Amino acid sequence: MKKYDDLGSFSEGLAEIRLGSKWGFINRELVEVIPCKYSSAELFSEGLAVVSLDGKFGYIDKAGKEVIQCKYDYAYDFIEGMALVRLDDNIGYINKEGKEVISLIYANGYEFCGGLAIVESGCRMGFVDKKGEEVIPLIFDEVYDFKEDLAVVKLNGKCYFINKVGEEI
Repeated sequence: MKKYDDLGSFSEGLAEIRLGSKWGFINRELVEVIPCKYSSAELFSEGLAVVSLDGKFGYIDKAGKEVIQCKYDYAYDFIEGMALVRLDDNIGYINKEGKEVISLIYANGYEFCGGLAIVESGCRMGFVDKKGEEVIPLIFDEVYDFKEDLAVVKLNGKCYFINKVGEEI
């Protein structure tokens, strides 16, 4: 077996490896299945891994095929079939085919949780669904993920719960 400079954890049957400054993946039999050619590599999530080449981020599958081009300034793991991506100073969301389902128009965003994602624009926060609809308007100072179908929100110094249609509880 090759001696690597760094080893990562296994996820979905593959682990990251580093040789010099380049990253790749080995399988559970310790066979290098994806060569060390990436500037960075993340764990596999939902069958895809975030990798970077020449300062840009994209996604590969478990065979090492680049399924979403390395064109983003940053990319996050797929959660619930969606991934948060950043280009310039804007974020949006893509599906596993690389289609920008939610336009890159937000200042900040978070992973999907229970079918909704927190997004932020102009210091205001709200929620979008997987179609890109702002199902709960960006009017809050702070919002937190839904737990048991309720989310804590803060507006004008007051905290309260809302349901998934934005109604105060």
